[in-house]
Amino acid sequence: MTDEIVIEAYENKDREECIRLLAATFPGTSDDATFKWRFESKGRIDPIILCAKHQGKIVSFNSWIPWEFTFRRSKYLGYQSGESATHSEYRGKGIFKNVVRQADQVALQRGIDFCFGFPNPISYSSFIKSGYRPVETYRYALRFLHPFGKRKSAELVAAARYFEDTLLIQDDRHVG
Repeated sequence: MTDEIVIEAYENKDREECIRLLAATFPGTSDDATFKWRFESKGRIDPIILCAKHQGKIVSFNSWIPWEFTFRRSKYLGYQSGESATHSEYRGKGIFKNVVRQADQVALQRGIDFCFGFPNPISYSSFIKSGYRPVETYRYALRFLHPFGKRKSAELVAAARYFEDTLLIQDDRHVG
């Protein structure tokens, strides 16, 4: 089956199917309005969106959102891996990894300076296998605030939860 997968650049005709895949994968967080805001806002640099198709049906896709950076008085264009989804029947077959690798080729063709992402645990290994490498791990804690302004109590402090996010960047692209 995976040899029948075709990876193509997103076209407007793919829009509804991409939204359906996102909504099925992340219920309540993705819809038409969100898609329009993220990818179709006027005046923004075009995102990169790639779709993996099996028999004409979109089974996986990933988007990269542009960000402009200034470093030592030079401007750089970086693309952050954004919304992505893979149909549950197609997971674990290396399709998403191939979508990420194809995006690297698109980035090179467009002259993009670098790509980066904050992958979740599910997509982390796909990025590593595609040549991205960790450059930083952010550790942060969340704790509940008392709604009535009372001082910190032992039970609120004990309720703190610690999280980590890892920043990945393409291994062969360096800025500076």
